[in-house]
This record gives sequence, structure tokens and C-alpha cells, in this order.
Amino acid sequence: LCFLLLSKLQSSRGIAFFASALFAVHPLITQTVAWIPGRNDSLVAIFIMLSFLSMTRSATTGEMRFTLLHILFFFLALLTKESALAFPLLCLYYLFVFVRVPVVSMKSVQYVAGWIGAVTLWYFMREAALSGLHRAYTLGTLVSNLRTVAESLGKMIVPVRLSPYATNDNLSLTIGIVAAVVILTVMALNKNARSRLSIFGILWLVLSILPSLVVHIADSAHRFSYLESRAYLSVAGVSMFIAGVFETNLVRLQSWVTRSFLLLIILFSIIAFRYSTVFHDDISHWEYATRMAPQAAEAYYCLGVAYMHEKDLRKAIESYEHAVELDSSNFAYHNNLGIAYGQQNLLEKAELEFATAARQNPSDPMAWSNLGLVSYLKHDLAGAESNLKKSLAADSTFTDALRMLISLYSSKGDRDQVTYYSEKLRNAMMMQGLPTKPK
Repeated sequence: LCFLLLSKLQSSRGIAFFASALFAVHPLITQTVAWIPGRNDSLVAIFIMLSFLSMTRSATTGEMRFTLLHILFFFLALLTKESALAFPLLCLYYLFVFVRVPVVSMKSVQYVAGWIGAVTLWYFMREAALSGLHRAYTLGTLVSNLRTVAESLGKMIVPVRLSPYATNDNLSLTIGIVAAVVILTVMALNKNARSRLSIFGILWLVLSILPSLVVHIADSAHRFSYLESRAYLSVAGVSMFIAGVFETNLVRLQSWVTRSFLLLIILFSIIAFRYSTVFHDDISHWEYATRMAPQAAEAYYCLGVAYMHEKDLRKAIESYEHAVELDSSNFAYHNNLGIAYGQQNLLEKAELEFATAARQNPSDPMAWSNLGLVSYLKHDLAGAESNLKKSLAADSTFTDALRMLISLYSSKGDRDQVTYYSEKLRNAMMMQGLPTKPK
């Protein structure tokens, strides 16, 4: 699709092939290809490119069926990812600059009406689907995330410091700023570098990545600052820019251009292949993430979860402890560290972590339930009873706490309480759609 797009934008087949091949193997888009949550970025790119190709056919032939396909694919792109909202701006640039459609004309009104209709339908569907959910998109968030544009550009030019859990990186930021200055300087001094296609490529790059900057990442000091997968469509803009510059400047140096492109494609392929191994399994993923983002508490926490799945409690405890050291205010870190301690029979340490988690988030039933379990294992039945009832006060249908209270009262021979909590357990399981018959 990238190759066809470049060809429709009046790039020669040779330049279009090499530029789209760079897009295909660029290391920065590895996360989109190899990481399941990144699939929406590749899917929206497919719909955007199909929509644009349909519009080029519609604009040149005037056939209504291609106009309708253009609107349909744009609507599908909106349903896939909200970043598609910026796409009509790229379409307007193409219509006014490449096709020379008059600003006020039946054709331009036709496209604008289609976009408005698609966005309106999408908006009401979105509101119905996300009714009641809090969504904070602010100008302040956009401004605070602007450095992501420079960092992403830096990784597009020099693909180093790639990370599945990217945090703000000064090296990529510096490379991106220098690259932006160089590009703008060359374009200012060299008329050929200001071709329609190269300018369109820059617009494509910026407008593809800007919408994602309104997403607020809470506590970015301990979490990822951005996701590389979101740069997928923007990398296609780099290919357009390259095609535009090389098409107009290096026609006489075809052999030199060809060798350079081939070497770059081989180099990028090797880097991308090596980087793809990071997404082979959860431990590889999070171990690499912690190396690239050593101050990201959440990365260490996720690594601990991965080690727990593999029953490697020693490494899980090390990872959880590191997460707590970086961010002691997160109750989930304390809770999981307590679970790991408990499985190692380190009950005193487990009790301390569960107590901290319960204190930090008293409305969470899990921490109180875990604290009750530790008290039970320490033969502190009064403490176990108290903590388990606090768990039920937070969530009266929390089945773990109900089961433990049944076990506790069974050990005490209190049949009335056993009957009472057994009935509550049965009702809770029915509410949650769980089988109520004992195995």
C-alpha cells in the first residue's frame, strides 16, 4: 500500500520501491508488527492508505464509487483509532496542491460533506460505547507531550534506544531536534527539496503522530511516556519525504542512490530482526524494558508478574522490590510483593506488605483478604476474622474472603456462621456467573 501510495503521489517506481521498502523494515515499527496491542496502529494505517488511494482515483476519474470507498475506509479508520481524525487535513493538501481542485467547488464540498458525515456517525457511536467513562484530553497534555514528536523523529533517523516501554530519552530527543533543524535548513536553501511530495511527507508525519499526544500518561516518571507502535503511520511519511527529496535531487546519481538504499535496508532489517526478539515472550519483553527504562517502576512490576507466571519467586521478589523502591505509593506493588513473600513462607514480610497495601487502598478487598490469610496461617484467628470482614466491607461478593471465613468458622466449629457465609458465597457466585456446585 505504501508503494502504491508513493506511485500515486507521482514518485517513480524505483524511488517508490526503495522508500516503501525502508518503511517495511524500519526498526521503529517493530513494536507495531510484533506486539499484539500495536495491531490497531497497523490496521488504521491500512484503512488510511486505502482511503487515500480511493480518493486519488476519485479525484482523477470523478467516479462516485471511489468517493464512497474513500469515505467508507475513512470511517473504518475512525472506528479503529481516533488519530484518523487528522486525515482529512492531508486529503485537503492533496486536493488543493496535487490535483488543483478549487477550494470552493462541488468536488471539495462533496468530500467535506462525506468527512463530516463519517465523523458525526463515529462520534455518536463512540459516545454510546464509552458512556460514563472519564476521558481527559487537554491542550496542556498535548504541550507536555510535544517532545515525543522530536524523539520519534530521532528514532526514525537513527533507530537506537528502541524500547517496548519507551520513556523520555535525551539522546533520541537531541537527534530529532538536530534532524529537524537540518531538514528545515536544507528545504529553505534548496528549492528542489521543497517538492510537493517532500512537504506532504512532513505533513503526513506530523499529523499522524500529533493526535496521540493528547493521551495523558499518569505518573510518567514511573510509566511509559509513549509507545513506539503509534509511530507506524508516521514512518510512511518519512518514506514520502525521502521519495520527494531523492526524486528531485539525485536523478543523476541513480547507482549511488541504489547502493545507499540497499545498504540502509539491509542494516535496518538486521536491527529490526534483533529487536523483534524482545517480543518473543513476556520475560524477554520486560527484561529489555527494564534495561531501557531503569526508572520505570511499572516495568519492574510487570517483570515480577512474568516471573511469577514462570514460578521463579526469587526473581519475582527482586523485581517487585525494585518496583516498590521506585514507587512506594502503589498498593498493587506491595500486594504482589506480599503474595511472593507468602509463597516463600516469609509470612512476616508478607504481612507487612499486605498491611501497607490495605492502608494505601482500603477500598480494595484483595489486600484485606490476603492480610486475613496471613493472620490465619499464623494462627491468629481473631486477626484473620477482622481482616476478612474488612475485605467483605470493601466488596461483599469477594469470593476469596467468603471461602476463607467459611474455613475459619469450620475450624472453630461455628456451624451457624458456616451456613451464613456459605449462603453468601453461593449468592455471590451466582451473581458472577460462576458454577455453584462443589467439584
